[in-house]
Amino acid sequence: MKTFRFVLLLFLVLSISNTAWAQNQTVKGRVMDSKLKEPLMGVSILEIGTSNGTVTDLDGNFTLSVPKGVVLRISYVGYLVQEVPINGKTYLDIFLKEDTELLDEVVIVGYGAQKKATLSGSVTSVGGEKLAKTPVTNVSQGLAGRLPGVVAVSNTSEPGYDGATITVRGVNTFGEKLIR
Repeated sequence: MKTFRFVLLLFLVLSISNTAWAQNQTVKGRVMDSKLKEPLMGVSILEIGTSNGTVTDLDGNFTLSVPKGVVLRISYVGYLVQEVPINGKTYLDIFLKEDTELLDEVVIVGYGAQKKATLSGSVTSVGGEKLAKTPVTNVSQGLAGRLPGVVAVSNTSEPGYDGATITVRGVNTFGEKLIR
């Protein structure tokens, strides 16, 4: 009987002390774009000063167990970094703003995205306003001669439809014609 009381007392003391020492709380939330109000997938949520973190799912939701009173660092490519204090909250709605300065420095290429500083090829663009002012009947004629490495060859003289074949840096670059 004495052993049973001792084990019971030991169990109670350990369970009370674990409850008193366990200061972690589960924080759930959703991260969305501030303009579009759409969820952002793959956003990094990190407890500052530790490696404790997670990423958002397809719907922008996350769940993270953190100590009380911590600050979370929210970061995503193309958006401003936010530091959000928990302050006892268990659910957070976080709206990220676009980092327009950073977006100007990124170039989308055929196989991903690169910073302008590390890009080794040529980059050019033609705005819609320039194409609209060009006195041509279709887009392929408007692009011809405006972009380096782009060649448009017309195979017909049919009005309104020139049947142009557009290639970028020659036919052998991709092994086939791009636009027809």
